[in-house]
Amino acid sequence: MAVTIMIVEDEAEIRDLVAASLAVEGFQVVCAENADEALRLLDAHPEVDLVFTDIVMPGDHHGYDLAHQVRARHPHIKLLYTSGYALGTALRENTPIEPARMVAKPYRLDQLIGEIRRALAA
Repeated sequence: MAVTIMIVEDEAEIRDLVAASLAVEGFQVVCAENADEALRLLDAHPEVDLVFTDIVMPGDHHGYDLAHQVRARHPHIKLLYTSGYALGTALRENTPIEPARMVAKPYRLDQLIGEIRRALAA
């Protein structure tokens, strides 16, 4: 059974590159450019196993807002965060709903795959 990862990233180039790389690794991929789109897509894709979300995104909702909604609506889905900001900066005004499992940008594909596997196993 294939593992399905949702990528929530506002930068199209990063989103597309990560999606293509994860697909090559055998993951099914669903992409969203913001938290609102991610929530709509999650309702249509109950097979999602993990949401990999940027913390800082333009718009009204950031990655932690999304995480709170994911946990409330789909408690079985695992969460993995990413940010180009230092963790302290990303956390200053926002709080994760669980210990923050995070991949700092820029990251290598092998780092991301390792963190995805650890998050899925937790």
